[in-house]
Amino acid sequence: MSNEISNLDNLSNDKIMAMVGQDVDMGGSSLGKLSINYESEDSDGNPIKRGLYKVDGTDKGIVFAEKVLFRPFLNTFQYKKYDEENEDNNYKTVMFRSWSDSKIDTNGTESCGSTPKAERENLDPVAKIEQDKITCYRNVFGVVSLKGKTSKGEEVILTDEPVLYRVRGVNFMPIGNMLQSLSKRNKIMYNSVLNFDGTEKHTKGSVTYFTANIKDANKDVTFSNSDKETLKGFLEFVESENTYVKDVHAKAKKAHVTPQDIEDEKLLKEVSA
Repeated sequence: MSNEISNLDNLSNDKIMAMVGQDVDMGGSSLGKLSINYESEDSDGNPIKRGLYKVDGTDKGIVFAEKVLFRPFLNTFQYKKYDEENEDNNYKTVMFRSWSDSKIDTNGTESCGSTPKAERENLDPVAKIEQDKITCYRNVFGVVSLKGKTSKGEEVILTDEPVLYRVRGVNFMPIGNMLQSLSKRNKIMYNSVLNFDGTEKHTKGSVTYFTANIKDANKDVTFSNSDKETLKGFLEFVESENTYVKDVHAKAKKAHVTPQDIEDEKLLKEVSA
């Protein structure tokens, strides 16, 4: 991967888009995080406006802003299964960049057992409950710039701060649609700046949620040597995560092997000989 980064200037846009997971057809680290704030106050009781963008995990502490500028460098997906009543029923897949990629998980299976939504109607009630515990996340790595404040009102400026923007549900598609739009215009995402221009509030019954308003800032940015180092760090983050998942997957798969599986494999080898 390091060779590919050093050779970026000689790669076609299509190859670069594939490498950074810029999906065209939808077919541990101290990395900061960009998200939407849902808290109404901090741990000290200071009020915070819900729906602001929040950046945490940086040396500036937690920063809030109405608007942020975001340059996406790398796009991946990851399935996670969360069972609040059974920790042993929690799994995650590798981070993958294309829907055709392998999606092995820490259970020794694929996709955390996720079944396409079109096929879930025929499942029994227990199986449907298990499917509801599985979520597909979009992980967009990039750099964020903003003028914001802490929960105590202290002004903070962040410039090209490396972050992970992890989204699911209603916020899965807004950033995805923007990346698709860039692809259709043959624009590499890391040469582009996205304007996160506030959020939109929605209320459904007793539930309130916010969706990101994302626009193309129409600014072309040169991908610098410093940016290449940042991308390298993101790729190493993904590689570290995937190495962990692959190791656990192999152990889990081995643990799932039954005596009958061994006999079946032995018989298959004898027949093939």
